[in-house]
Amino acid sequence: MQHMPPGQIVRTPHDHLVTEARAVKEDPPSPVDHRGRPKPHPDDQFAVCIHRQGDRGWVHYRYCKAEGDADQLVRELESDGYRVRKRRIVKPELPPESTPPQVAPDPAIVALQDELRNLWEQLGSTRAVPNDPELLRREIAAAKAEIERRRLG
Repeated sequence: MQHMPPGQIVRTPHDHLVTEARAVKEDPPSPVDHRGRPKPHPDDQFAVCIHRQGDRGWVHYRYCKAEGDADQLVRELESDGYRVRKRRIVKPELPPESTPPQVAPDPAIVALQDELRNLWEQLGSTRAVPNDPELLRREIAAAKAEIERRRLG
């Protein structure tokens, strides 16, 4: 899965979708102390927050994996006199990675590449073969000339 560092420019529609999905997926920060709130476990489904006067707002209390557990926690906290808020954690699916369409190689270029590989193998070279037909023809001619020079020399 691709992660874009902060400040990276969104260049493709896929990058835009990934960035938007991540922005929706993250919980909005608490106005009081969002640094103290842990990240939810992937199995967590609900977040329970309490309102305390000393904190001047809603503060994260606990994550719950099941709605029944969250409801029970809400009842316990309300019986202790807290104002409680339960909310479902939104986890949107990220769009699948886009893959470029597969392009069938040109048979003429493949034949030239194979010929150049065979010539270079005779010369003991292990370089990568080019993909440009004109460059392939020049390299083949140079390789044949080198083989002939070594044969005569």
